[in-house]
Amino acid sequence: MADPFNLRRASETDANLVADIHTISRAATYRDQLSDHYINFVMPLETLSFWPQRMIHLAATGGVLFIAENHEDPVGFICVDYPDATFSSKIDNLHVLPEHKGRGAGSLLLAEAQTWARTKAARQLHLQVLDSNVAAIRFYESKGWEFTGKQSACFGNSDVIMLQYEFRL
Repeated sequence: MADPFNLRRASETDANLVADIHTISRAATYRDQLSDHYINFVMPLETLSFWPQRMIHLAATGGVLFIAENHEDPVGFICVDYPDATFSSKIDNLHVLPEHKGRGAGSLLLAEAQTWARTKAARQLHLQVLDSNVAAIRFYESKGWEFTGKQSACFGNSDVIMLQYEFRL
């Protein structure tokens, strides 16, 4: 049974909260795929410095970040860019704390991103996910997302393959 979640729009003052959720989620997801040094030391610092600037950028460019809460406790977030010239909005991040995965927060956040993008005249959403993140791939595919390609990238000083997915609105 799904937990009761509420969504709220984040503000720049939520940057550290978002960074914390992001760090915890990525550490749990990529623990066996990236170096412990990166996960324990580099990633938290990178994430903490990234989100304040990202929140400013979102506000300036019309993007949005929604936070899911369970009884007022933040449990996840989704970051969505304003539609580009091709009427596509990028989902930059979707993270849910490990203890809340599989309870409906991710689905609610994704549905809210779709609704928001439609109100901005987007025709599709797109995102990237590491090919080793099988749970996320299954989640997106179960929601009707389609694989559209892949590319090599570097993440945490490791060579990775990023899969690209798209969802038509």
